[in-house]
Amino acid sequence: MSGKVAVGALALALILALVGIGVILGTPNTETDAQAACNPAGLTKSWSGAFHVISVQNYGCEGNWAYVWATIGNSQHSVSVTELEQFQPLGWLMVNRATYCKDSAVPKKIRTLGCNSN
Repeated sequence: MSGKVAVGALALALILALVGIGVILGTPNTETDAQAACNPAGLTKSWSGAFHVISVQNYGCEGNWAYVWATIGNSQHSVSVTELEQFQPLGWLMVNRATYCKDSAVPKKIRTLGCNSN
């Protein structure tokens, strides 16, 4: 019975080691991924509901932060918006400007164009 326990413990240790290697190798470089997704499609991918994007007038990214100036709505009713976004492992996500615009972690360019707009 002790041989089976030793084999089981060795198998478990091997599995945990492989999972650990997978986590290390599979960890995305968020800044590189953020820059690759810094385009209108990537920045508005998560927008849904009332945020039907008609057009993007301007956008910019720096590090893991971005701003987007867009027109949302439909052909009869539309509004211009400014959104602040942060890159997460799953892509760009809107964040609350009231919370993050106070934070010095937002780069100056993004704060100027994403926080000091409508």
